Amino acid sequence: MATQTRTTGQIYEATCIHLPVELKQQAKCAGINMTATLREALKEKLQTDNNTENKNNPAQPNHEQTGNTASHGGAV
Repeated sequence: MATQTRTTGQIYEATCIHLPVELKQQAKCAGINMTATLREALKEKLQTDNNTENKNNPAQPNHEQTGNTASHGGAV
């Protein structure tokens, strides 16, 4: 899959999601940037999951602290 490198050095990769037509139309009418919204929601979800993981198993390091950037569940 093709990647795009921004001037900041951040590498991006396109992904495809399937949404109900009504949801996509509502987001478009509301002027919601779906890419930015998905990106923010994923970051928040990962942070929440990492915090929950660390509370349940304090012996495991936080992925952010170790620099582990492996993807979980596919391309985003």
